[in-house]
Amino acid sequence: MTFTRLLRVAGAVFSLFFISTSPVLAGTVTSNEYQQYYHHNIEQGLMNDVQSIWQDSSGYYHIYYLADLNYKHDDDGTEWYHVKIKDFVHYEKLGIAIPKFQNKWEAVATGSVIKNTNKFFSDLPKKAIIAYFTSYTPTGQKQYVAYSIDNGVTYQPYSDGAIMSASSAKAHFRDPYVFFNKETKKMTMYLAEDDKIGVYTSGDGKNFNYVGATPLNSGALNGKDLGLIECPNLKTMCDTTTGTTKTVMFFGANGYNYGQTSGSYYMVGHLDDNGVFVAEQQPKRVDDGSDYYASNYFQTSDNTNILSIGWLGNWGYSCKKIVDANNEQSYKLGSLSLAHQLNLTKVNGEYTMASSLVKPYDSLTKTVKDTINTSQLSKDNEAIINYWIPNAGQVKTSIYK
Repeated sequence: MTFTRLLRVAGAVFSLFFISTSPVLAGTVTSNEYQQYYHHNIEQGLMNDVQSIWQDSSGYYHIYYLADLNYKHDDDGTEWYHVKIKDFVHYEKLGIAIPKFQNKWEAVATGSVIKNTNKFFSDLPKKAIIAYFTSYTPTGQKQYVAYSIDNGVTYQPYSDGAIMSASSAKAHFRDPYVFFNKETKKMTMYLAEDDKIGVYTSGDGKNFNYVGATPLNSGALNGKDLGLIECPNLKTMCDTTTGTTKTVMFFGANGYNYGQTSGSYYMVGHLDDNGVFVAEQQPKRVDDGSDYYASNYFQTSDNTNILSIGWLGNWGYSCKKIVDANNEQSYKLGSLSLAHQLNLTKVNGEYTMASSLVKPYDSLTKTVKDTINTSQLSKDNEAIINYWIPNAGQVKTSIYK
């Protein structure tokens, strides 16, 4: 069977032609039943939270995200997967950077990295990259620290064991975002703690002391909370209209009390003397889409804009049993969003984040031929997809994977 569907995107007409070929690998960790085009997809298993976005001296952006390559098969648990990219089209896979069930930690969950540029860690070289992350253990959520001296490809423990532990096995105590506070000359850690973000400081990068918290409960949010808070992040942004510099705190939350799904949110404010974020206005969503969750952010040197990438998924369904067109459970789920450029501007007296997609414009002006599998034809058919735009040539098909 052959049929044609027309789409119009960014002024271009896309013609899709489907023909009968071969089946998908239903019920496997490598099935492409739910694979998305224009997005980076995990090679197998489950993808979720985006860990960090950082740039090396050659101009490559490095991205870590959580991956469980054998999702629901054996040794379930995530670890840090590493990719790099220059154009936000061609992702290069670098493999597992921080493996699970090693070095006294168990499953490796969300965290952040910081470069040792200012030699805060005097016992490590300036080129070192330090990673802070949560590991889930039977006795509770714990924070670990590791470092890399090979441009973030592999990490080894910086401490003999966990540097911080939750107060109980059920306490929410995770997703460390760590930065060097130039005012206090200390390392500062933000931790997601249910309906607040706890703030801790350290003089050596290993021993942290509690200094305060940013509440995100119903009392702080005009009677409507945002559920469980996750993945805090902090950036400095310059208002493009006035030149005013503000501190912006990002986090993941559930917006059901606001008629919204889970997603990424931001608040504009400032830091107090201890480095605790003080909100000056109520939270807003980074993206109105339902699955822009557990996102991360890269800040430009002049603070005028931020690059952001999110996980296309959320835990409302990703951990559930999802069946494909063959009525078999799917074990390959998760994609990265397209890159967003964020700019802070003041509208009607309130700061707002303007978001625009970093689109692969060059790629969209060429003819591409590639194969994809579709749910409707998955038992015994494969699809051929042709994107056609006048006066254009051929490009490699990998850009749409």
